[in-house]
Amino acid sequence: MLRFYITAGIAAIALTGAIAAGLGHGPASVAPEVRTAVALTAAAPSGAAVEPATFRTCFLDWAEETPLIALRDGFASTGLSVSDRVQPDTVLLTFRAENERAQLEMLDLRALGLADRQRLATAAHAAALARHATEARAVERKLTRAREAAALAATRHREGRLDRLSLELAEDQLAEIDDLAAQTAPALTLLEAEHALRLIELQQESAALTSERTALQDHIGTLSLRSETAGVISFVAPALSTGALVAVRRGEHVISLARPGMFRAKVPVHLRDLSLFTDRHVTARLALEAGILTGQVTRISALRSPLPDGSTHEVEIRFDPTGLASEPQSASCLFETGTGAAP
Repeated sequence: MLRFYITAGIAAIALTGAIAAGLGHGPASVAPEVRTAVALTAAAPSGAAVEPATFRTCFLDWAEETPLIALRDGFASTGLSVSDRVQPDTVLLTFRAENERAQLEMLDLRALGLADRQRLATAAHAAALARHATEARAVERKLTRAREAAALAATRHREGRLDRLSLELAEDQLAEIDDLAAQTAPALTLLEAEHALRLIELQQESAALTSERTALQDHIGTLSLRSETAGVISFVAPALSTGALVAVRRGEHVISLARPGMFRAKVPVHLRDLSLFTDRHVTARLALEAGILTGQVTRISALRSPLPDGSTHEVEIRFDPTGLASEPQSASCLFETGTGAAP
C-alpha cells in the first residue's frame, strides 16, 4: 500500500511538472483545434463515467451579499481594484452550511422523537381502550346483578318478607349502577376525541418539522452553491486603462461588462482534468452579442489541501477581452480550450 501511494505521488509530481514546463516560453506546438466545454459547477459523482472532454461549468460572479456594482468610471475614479473591495467568503459560507447541516441533524432527532411520541400515544390509546372495555364489562355485570336484586326485593316486598327500606335500598343501588352504565358510552366518545386531538397535534408538529427541514435543506443547497461559486472565482482585477468591470452578480450566474477590460480568474480543478489546461489558449464565449473573450493560462499550482469537490490544483487564467460594448452586457461564460500554445 505504501508503495502504491509513493508511486501515485511521483506520478502527480511528474504531471504537475510537465504542465508547468508546458507553460514556459517554449516553441509553439501545432495541435488540431480542440473544443472541450469546461464546466466549473458540480463535478461528476464519484465512480461515474466522465468524458475526457467535459469538465465543470464556471460563471464569473460573486456572493450576492457582496455587491460589486459601480459606474462605468467608478473604479477609475476611486483607483481601487475589485480585489481590494471583495474578499472570497468560501470559508464563511462553508462554515454556515456546516452549521445548517448540524441544525438539520437536530431536526432529524426531533422527528425521531416525534415518531416515538406518536407510537406511545397510539399504545396509550390502545391501553385506555382496553381498560375502558374491561370497566364497561364489569359495569354491565354489576347492572345485571343489581336488576336481579331489585326484582327479587320487589317480589319479597309484595310477599311481605322484605321491608320498605330494604326495597328502596335495592332500587337506589340499581339506579346508581344504571347511571354508571349510562356514562360508559360518553366516556368512550371522549376517549376517542382526546386521542384524535392528540394525533392532530402530533401531525401538525410533524408537518411543521417537515416544512422546516425542507426550508433548511434548500438553504443548505443555496449556501453550498454560493460557497462553490465563491471558490471558483477568487480574484478579479480589471485593467482600468482598457475598461472597467461594471457589475458581477452571483445569484443569476451572469457577468456584466461595460467596456470589457482585462481580468483574471483562478479556477480549482481536479488532478485528472489538468490536461485540459496544458494548452495556454482559453476562450470564454459570451451568451449575448456573440462576444468572445480570449485568455491565457498563466499559472498552475497545487492546493494545500483538496477542496470538498475533489479539486487538487488551481489554474489561473488571464482574459483580454477583444470587443468593446457601449452598454453593459450580461453574459454567462463557457470556457473552451483553444488552438496551439500561447505566443
